[in-house]
Amino acid sequence: MRVFRKGREKFSGFTLIEIMIAVVIIGILVAIAIPTMRIYRLKAKQSEARTNLQAIYTSETAYKAEYNTYSPFLSVIGWQPQGTCFYEYTVGADYAGNSNPGGDPMNNDPPGADSLSFTAVAWYNMDEDPIVDTWEETTANVIVNTESDITKN
Repeated sequence: MRVFRKGREKFSGFTLIEIMIAVVIIGILVAIAIPTMRIYRLKAKQSEARTNLQAIYTSETAYKAEYNTYSPFLSVIGWQPQGTCFYEYTVGADYAGNSNPGGDPMNNDPPGADSLSFTAVAWYNMDEDPIVDTWEETTANVIVNTESDITKN
């Protein structure tokens, strides 16, 4: 900051170059922050899938204890998503084919349920590209991200 003196008056302010440098620094910080924030936002959406698949596992386990089989229907085990969900969820007969509602392949084993095991699936297309973010939960209580829509961007 320069100080200009004209007679007895004292003027101070920023020069154009100092303001330009400040704008460039802010621009660099924004350029770094935006992609990072996008990834954190997408990962937050993925936590929905993990949480709901864990709830499906708990419901299936309780159903198995009572009826000695796993159910292929989410409604039968008494599970339904709470609030607004990004992902679609399915087990067995709720599954309508080998693709998401838009028709893109999910790249996972078909869900199913019988007296020995079950596989629940959650899927969501995060950014309208051909990759569908897909998660699986199995009888072994293992949640796997079989296809990540975050790493494919």
